[in-house]
Amino acid sequence: KEQVSEINNERLVLSKLKHESIVGMKAAWADKNHYYLVFDFALHGDLLCFLKKHQIISSKLAEYFSA
Repeated sequence: KEQVSEINNERLVLSKLKHESIVGMKAAWADKNHYYLVFDFALHGDLLCFLKKHQIISSKLAEYFSA
């Protein structure tokens, strides 16, 4: 039940965010077993995948991502 609360909170926050650096959420729904979230297309994937692949990044790149 805690996961359901976390998902609902994330859905609520993402539905209100409008920023060029944050992928927009287009739709959200649930069925008996799953939650579905539909996001804008992100050409290069997400930051977590990027960091897992590169592990170490320059301070200039870190500054870019944090801006």
